[in-house]
Amino acid sequence: MADDEYEKLLREVSSYFIENYQFRNGRPIGSGAYATAIVFDEDLPGKQSRKVVVKAALNADSDRSIINEDEHLKSVRGAEHTVRLLYSNILAFSHRAIVIEYIEHGHWEDILGRFISGGQRIPNRVLWGVFLCLTRAVIGMAWPQYASINDKSQRERIRNDPPGRLAHQDFSLQNILVGVWKRDDPEHRFSPITKVIDFGNAAVLPPQEGLGDATGIADNISEIGRVMLWLAIGHRGYEIMECEIQDGPNLPLRTIESRVHYDLSDGSISDQLRFLIRRCRAVNPKERPKLPDLLRVCENAVLNHNAADYADLNQPWPQYEHDHELDRLIQRFILNADP
Repeated sequence: MADDEYEKLLREVSSYFIENYQFRNGRPIGSGAYATAIVFDEDLPGKQSRKVVVKAALNADSDRSIINEDEHLKSVRGAEHTVRLLYSNILAFSHRAIVIEYIEHGHWEDILGRFISGGQRIPNRVLWGVFLCLTRAVIGMAWPQYASINDKSQRERIRNDPPGRLAHQDFSLQNILVGVWKRDDPEHRFSPITKVIDFGNAAVLPPQEGLGDATGIADNISEIGRVMLWLAIGHRGYEIMECEIQDGPNLPLRTIESRVHYDLSDGSISDQLRFLIRRCRAVNPKERPKLPDLLRVCENAVLNHNAADYADLNQPWPQYEHDHELDRLIQRFILNADP
């Protein structure tokens, strides 16, 4: 899109929402393949306000992605670890748009960049927290809540009924954002909540032999494994290749999709974390972990691990797994970002 066309789009969308909603102070915060995002302050009853994000299609060809995202965000609304849809399927002059919640601390690609620039690796206990958040998001896609606009968000739980087959299909470091740090919540004590955004490419996959209705789950597990791989090895590159690995003596070889440090042999990553990421990246979806097992392992690591569990890492990394160091690193590299 040409610069003058983009500026016109921003003016028209901003004018529409300022005139038709209680919105003010519009400010563009980014643009992707099919949409642009503008953050506003929304005035609420009782002299309260909140920040919201308008996501508007760049052109008529992009409308389908906005409509698709709107449809799937309605289904997963109420999931704690997915961005919340606030206003649905709006036509702002000629621009299709939705309004979603504002997530405070930006995306993990920027955050990883700050860790890299500071010569720091993301500690294992923070990584486990992100892994658990993403696993919860996968659960929310498999068992959507279809909550109303005013329903409170609920923590995602595995249910007994058959799962849905919704696959996000666009997990990237830019599509997982960091929200508030609830230090009194055991699941988020050492990792502020991570939420999934951007469902423009999401789709309900057909059943597959050997997987049945778990096709969406298997696809999502592979994708969150890729995100965790990037975060764990401290690289933001996107090149992927297939390689064979072995998780221990006398265990069979497994083909996974990885990149630099293809086998994740890195002294700053615990064996348990490394092996679980490898399993998520298995090319054969039947070799990926089952969702209950993935949830169990991540929950245990987040709720029960302490610094002593990482004493065998290569120096100097064990020191950064202590509670006070985690608090310091979260404050410095995650929360103290430019708005």
